[in-house]
Amino acid sequence: MSTTEKTRTPIREVRPGSVLDQQVYHRGRTIYCQGKVLSKTNIAELIQLRIESVVLRDADEIALNQKTSEPISEEFRELAVNTVQTVYDDFHNFDRRHVDQIRSISDQLVEEVQGATKLGIAVHDLRSYSDYTYRHCVNVTAISTAIGIRMGLGRAELNYLTIGGLLHDIGKMKISNDILEKDGPLTPEEIKLMRMHPEWSWELLEDRTDFSPIIWGIARQHHETMDGRGYPDGLRGDKIHELSRIVSIVDIWDALRSERPYKQAWNPDKVLAFLQGPTMVTKYDTQVLEIFSALVVPYPIGSRVMITGGRTAIVSGMNLGDYSRPIIKLENEADGEFMDLTEHKGLQIIETLALGRELETESVVEEQ
Repeated sequence: MSTTEKTRTPIREVRPGSVLDQQVYHRGRTIYCQGKVLSKTNIAELIQLRIESVVLRDADEIALNQKTSEPISEEFRELAVNTVQTVYDDFHNFDRRHVDQIRSISDQLVEEVQGATKLGIAVHDLRSYSDYTYRHCVNVTAISTAIGIRMGLGRAELNYLTIGGLLHDIGKMKISNDILEKDGPLTPEEIKLMRMHPEWSWELLEDRTDFSPIIWGIARQHHETMDGRGYPDGLRGDKIHELSRIVSIVDIWDALRSERPYKQAWNPDKVLAFLQGPTMVTKYDTQVLEIFSALVVPYPIGSRVMITGGRTAIVSGMNLGDYSRPIIKLENEADGEFMDLTEHKGLQIIETLALGRELETESVVEEQ
């Protein structure tokens, strides 16, 4: 055998879930392509066709190919959260020290996200209610930066985006914790007060920093919507800065994905379906939403899902070209049949029953 020839596995030793590393031919035509996840039925068919052996992908290689990476590492996330908390908690004394701290963490964040490969957004980090705002700002910024990179933004624009993202909610520090951490829906007066935070963020950044007006704008505009029904200024369409339109989508994603005193966290597939639904189609930049949707992992590995016909399955692997069509392992089947949903167009995942890692929409949106 030459040094480049791959080891072949006898067909009777192949188990369901194995992945082909070479095409399988029979009488001059391709039976199964490279990357095919073999089910019990597939293996039986190969035996019937008298295929004696196949080349399988190494288990470690499968794990590597299925793995997606978050925009930033957990270690850096904690560093960024601590920095944001330090700056936010001392907002009354916002000065050059805070500016330098935010600029430094912003530069590092861009480097982290640019270094991420096979990026997939599946943020499920646990957070206490008391540190929600700081972690929210870091999550929003990391994902917004990933979108900005996919959009081809230059380094200067990415820096504006990251600094604006990190500071977009700093105006909330003027609101009492009794309201920010309230265990229940807000009153109309409390909602009115919460809606002041974009203006307060803008005023703070305009008055006390030498940051670009673009950064102030991100803070002021992150609750504006394309249909002109957002706040505080009711801006419409192109009147909203492109970078603000990025942050606004990610802001609502992370808010809905987070557990709060007044609501449970939504599963990622539910949030994605909501953002892509008819009530949202006029509210957000369609280009940004399309790029964001391509980055989201709606069904993280290990999730238990229900598919067409009421059968249940466990998500066993990712298709990096289409996170919405993962590789699943059917439950209550002999030997557990694996299915690649990119090859079964008639099957759909109906709902997530349990996430792999561990309210009414209108009220959630109002209370961000």
